[in-house]
Amino acid sequence: MKKIFVDTMIFDLDGTLVDSRADLAEAMHVTLNAIGAPDLDDDTIISFVGYGLEHFVRQASGIDDPATIQKAAAIYGDYYRANCLKHTRPFPGVIETLTHFSDKTLVVLSNKPAEFTQTILVGLEMAEYFRFIFGGDSFLKHKPDPEPLRLIMEKIGTAPETTVMVGDGFHDIEAGEAAGVVTCGVTGGLCARELLAASKPDFLMESFGELKGIFF
Repeated sequence: MKKIFVDTMIFDLDGTLVDSRADLAEAMHVTLNAIGAPDLDDDTIISFVGYGLEHFVRQASGIDDPATIQKAAAIYGDYYRANCLKHTRPFPGVIETLTHFSDKTLVVLSNKPAEFTQTILVGLEMAEYFRFIFGGDSFLKHKPDPEPLRLIMEKIGTAPETTVMVGDGFHDIEAGEAAGVVTCGVTGGLCARELLAASKPDFLMESFGELKGIFF
């Protein structure tokens, strides 16, 4: 396969760069118990990840009351802030691949709040690989809306055809397609493989290190 040139690589965080499943689920178990909502199994909890904290809490709790959602989000945030690095680690091949692409402009764009995104990357000594780190509250909109990607490209001064969005979720791929960038899905993350495949990324990888064989 002929490799594709890119100068900018934008990565999702959870399920793409890091395996954060256990810490995300644990924080939600604590939150649901604290507000008296029925607890859920890990798989169900993880299925709600990807659209930001308030959406995560609302879906997991089944509660729509804004005041209760705000309270639950605060409980979740306090617990997760103190425990987000208990089990979270980079996926195999991530550090080596980021090092391989050190001549590119590397960016993180997560729907997780920027505070937690930064904390995880700093705590895992990964922040140094990225020129910019953005969270779900860094822009007025978040994935799958393409606006954050467009604003990032404008900030960097790069073109869609030389930019790739790498993520494990269909919301990453939808955002990338709408922004006109190359899209690359990586399986084995938080999103079910069939949902990721159904979003029809330009490339579908089974492991993160495959990026080295696709792009230069």
